[in-house]
Amino acid sequence: DDVLFCCGQEAEFMVFLSEGSLAYYRGRLENGEEDGSEMTTCMSMKSQPSALGAKRHTVTSAVSGFRRTSGSDDDELRDTIYEREWVCEMALWTPWVHLGDLDACCVCQVIEVDFLKFGEVMKHCAMPLLTELQTYGTKFVQFLNAYDKTDLTDLMGLVASEQIVEDLLEDAGMFS
Repeated sequence: DDVLFCCGQEAEFMVFLSEGSLAYYRGRLENGEEDGSEMTTCMSMKSQPSALGAKRHTVTSAVSGFRRTSGSDDDELRDTIYEREWVCEMALWTPWVHLGDLDACCVCQVIEVDFLKFGEVMKHCAMPLLTELQTYGTKFVQFLNAYDKTDLTDLMGLVASEQIVEDLLEDAGMFS
């Protein structure tokens, strides 16, 4: 298996899977506690310039005591990522520390979207698009901050994006 990222590592890119499948293993308590909680994160909001050139609230996370445990192939800790799905979108919008491991299950084709390069390219978009991207990024971070911290994973983009786009369309009067 090829490892794309590991629990506790600073996120530098979003992964889009165009072919194959990936396995995501959620981090577990390193000290062996069996209390049922998978991970805890310490989140706080602060304001800082974003890669897109606007001030926004960001999530900072500190993860300690979590790693992939040997033999953690438990179905409850493993998620499969399929073609046309993505992982770790939050790396595009906020500083992030991976909360699990991502491995290739087979020969895969992935596209890695580097957060710095993404920000540089997006800064050159026309103002209406740039404004929409900034709004989306802000709402994405607000979604993360509102989510139960013990349930956060690197897979949140799949849930957040759908909800945020629906909210934006509703705000624009295009969806009800």
